[in-house]
Amino acid sequence: MIFCNGCSKTGTHILTSLCASAGKKQIGGTLIKRKPNTKFLMKGKAKIEKIFSMSNNMYIHSHISYSEELEYTFARHKHLMMLRNPRALAVSWMRHRVKENSDLRESKELLIGLIKGGMFGESIPRFYSNFFGWVNVSNIHIIKFEDFISRSHKIESTEKYLALKTGTLNYDDILGSGSTYTGKYSEWEEWWCEEVESVWHDAGGEHADSFIAGYYSQTTR
Repeated sequence: MIFCNGCSKTGTHILTSLCASAGKKQIGGTLIKRKPNTKFLMKGKAKIEKIFSMSNNMYIHSHISYSEELEYTFARHKHLMMLRNPRALAVSWMRHRVKENSDLRESKELLIGLIKGGMFGESIPRFYSNFFGWVNVSNIHIIKFEDFISRSHKIESTEKYLALKTGTLNYDDILGSGSTYTGKYSEWEEWWCEEVESVWHDAGGEHADSFIAGYYSQTTR
């Protein structure tokens, strides 16, 4: 099984589009694990046991946070992991919430409220931090959202990881075909000010920022 994984709003639909363009077959529904030490939540008819028995010709969209136990469970599977600037994730989450709820409007006040505790009961940076442990796992393939949409990601490295022939993947087939694609990527700088920055810091944003900055200074695997 190929797990197309990452925190919500990191761009995981790019990973599913990537697998589809490679000729892989999707397991319908979403496999979700919100936090460590909680059970898998399945959307769809597939059973969890069946998911973990399937070959790497199949893929599934997932939001599975890190735990040491899961690291061993995933060892025999392919695991694509999407990373994204946490501030851009916050703005994208706000836009997603507005899209889901017509009573909401994009605003600094809504963004602040979501940052404080509007992502599955946690602050946005703390919830995102639940996924950071995957980065240190040796047998997964990390893709940076910003690199992929700018087409600077070394797509050959992804082909090698998935055992595909060179030239199988191309950006035109992958980008813009996800179900949550809106045609516009979140520009977090448009929303940031001293007040938002202060709330971000208090909500654990400094840890998320430093983690991403440290990882983004490394070479993509």
